[in-house]
Amino acid sequence: MLKAGQWGFQVFAIASLYTMPGLALLRLLAPSLPARSRNTAHLVYAMGISVALPPLLLLLFWPLHLPWNPITTWGYVILSAVVAFCPGRLRRQPAPTDRSSRFTLAAFWKCLPEKRLSLLLTGVSILSLVVRLFMVRNLPTGLFGDSYHHTVITQLLIDHQGLFQSWQPYAPLITFTYHFGFHANAAFFHWLTGIDAIQSVLWTGQVLNAMSVPLAFVLLVTLGGSPWSGFWAAVITGFVSTLPAYYVVWGRYPQLTGHLVLVVVIAGWIRCIETVVPAWKPDTSTVRVLANHWRSILLAGGMTAAMILTHYLVTLIAATFVGSYLLVLMLVARSWKVVRKVTFLSLLILGLVLVGVFPWIVTMASSYLVRVAVVFLGDHVAPERVAQYATLPNVVPLYTRRCLLVGALIGLCIAGWERQWRLALPGLWSGLLVLLVVPHLVGLPGTGIIDQLTALSAFYLTIGPLAGYALAAAQSHIPQLLRFRWLPYATTLATIVPPVLVGMLLLATIGWGVSRQWRMIDGTTQLVTHADMVAMAWISANTPSDARFLVNSFPAYGGTVIAGTDAGWWLPFLTGRSSNLPPITYGNELGEAPDYLNRVNNLVAVLRARPLTDVSPVAVDLTNPTAMSVLRENNITYVYRGSHTSPGPDQADTIDTTRLHHHPSFRLVYARDGVEIFQLVQKQGHEEP
Repeated sequence: MLKAGQWGFQVFAIASLYTMPGLALLRLLAPSLPARSRNTAHLVYAMGISVALPPLLLLLFWPLHLPWNPITTWGYVILSAVVAFCPGRLRRQPAPTDRSSRFTLAAFWKCLPEKRLSLLLTGVSILSLVVRLFMVRNLPTGLFGDSYHHTVITQLLIDHQGLFQSWQPYAPLITFTYHFGFHANAAFFHWLTGIDAIQSVLWTGQVLNAMSVPLAFVLLVTLGGSPWSGFWAAVITGFVSTLPAYYVVWGRYPQLTGHLVLVVVIAGWIRCIETVVPAWKPDTSTVRVLANHWRSILLAGGMTAAMILTHYLVTLIAATFVGSYLLVLMLVARSWKVVRKVTFLSLLILGLVLVGVFPWIVTMASSYLVRVAVVFLGDHVAPERVAQYATLPNVVPLYTRRCLLVGALIGLCIAGWERQWRLALPGLWSGLLVLLVVPHLVGLPGTGIIDQLTALSAFYLTIGPLAGYALAAAQSHIPQLLRFRWLPYATTLATIVPPVLVGMLLLATIGWGVSRQWRMIDGTTQLVTHADMVAMAWISANTPSDARFLVNSFPAYGGTVIAGTDAGWWLPFLTGRSSNLPPITYGNELGEAPDYLNRVNNLVAVLRARPLTDVSPVAVDLTNPTAMSVLRENNITYVYRGSHTSPGPDQADTIDTTRLHHHPSFRLVYARDGVEIFQLVQKQGHEEP
């Protein structure tokens, strides 16, 4: 009973976190929308806004030196609920008066789907959440390498009660410039529920993953699609497309969070532009227009600022999406007045964004991050590095599926036939995603800034909606096909058959998707197993606090940094013991020592006896005299080999522990379920070769 009550409390807390703040902000900044969230799209849009707010709040509190903790988090949620549902009416924002204008509000803002469709969307979203939580039920930590630094950052936000600069006790780094939208959400999750950082990262990642399902509905109806087309886009996102469900295998939760905020940004810009521009009459002053519509402008600017804090590379994707929308809008308008108005509004919104994130921009300038971006924008990138990033892999089946490509092409043709240019935008965006990977093909700089995985994994945001639009178009024609006079009971058939077919298709799609997703986590990207967790407990109880471990690693990102391949990477977090391997973000942050990055890389380069630019896998021999000397110089006292490596020895370096078994300088102190721990004994006279 107690456990059920605890679960109920946690569900209530998370539901409140991802609904109340967004509803409150929409009531303040978009009072012309339904105040009680009877509109499904309005409620889902509020959920997306709720995801975007935590990083903005942490950034707001940081210069003021105010802590953020469980008390402030609960106060934030309760205050949001009061604002969202308090009695009384807020002043409504003026609606456009010119009904004949070529600019009309997107269907999102006037979409009132039928109750049964709302219930279906709710059911599909909840089912996707249940499936995703079921997938991670037995995981001790997040998967693959990214989950480690996401967990460390989340824990540091919790420990510092907000933004921080020092990465101690996990790494000797003194700057923090990584995008932190997901980590802020995970920290808020912890402050509300009390769940530890490791599980908060896992659970928050899955909650946000499931949230991408209803937000696909919002994206399509924002562009002018019908509620049914939005529903099918949600079903495709949740159960047909490999992504975003597959993000759990990579642990790339910040990128996923960026995609959620991206939808919010697109909706905010469309509403702002298509509300303000029609109201901007020749006899209406600019000041009056801004006074009447400042809420829409502020909402679009705030969500764009949140986008920057959430994910830098997805921000570039958002810029191309919104920029292409504005360009097409101005081309369709064929009016210099419209061009001037749209340009002015865009610059005004971007000015607000710059003011909002200026403190973070100053912080970013203190690290290596900006310098790395400048290098890629210039002509100083090695040709082999460009070739590594500029090749386009096969997008099927990881980034999309053949059936979805066919459906998207049909949807694009239908949108073109019906001259629905907004609904055709996802087709343009798909091309832009490819162009972001290979800008050199059209003479643009920046090849390598956005890699294939980052760009192409956003295909589900463009392919899925188009396929959903095509599916809804086919659904709408089913009754017409059944209304032949020569058919007996034609009217009855036209009434009964369509919902039966839709129900059968829906159940088959969901069943197929669930069966695939339950098998999605196969352990290939798992660094930390339950055997490793037992070993971590042994290390905490049986090794001195100043013990320093050498762990498995391999060159990554063209040899600029090193990454871990097993649970040894998690040692500082799980045991409090130091290791030679910091979070991979050390490549962008400043270390306590000016040469920290070089020292980390040089140690591994000497042990593998090859430069890091040579990424071919090596069986690392620690028993040769040079390696032994380097280990002692770097105060290495233990060697850890995890129970499972990812990538495996055929793709990445691995410590050759068979040599350690027979060498007098190494003593096996732990061996259980595939985990091996060796102690480097004190130097005795000479080392054997």
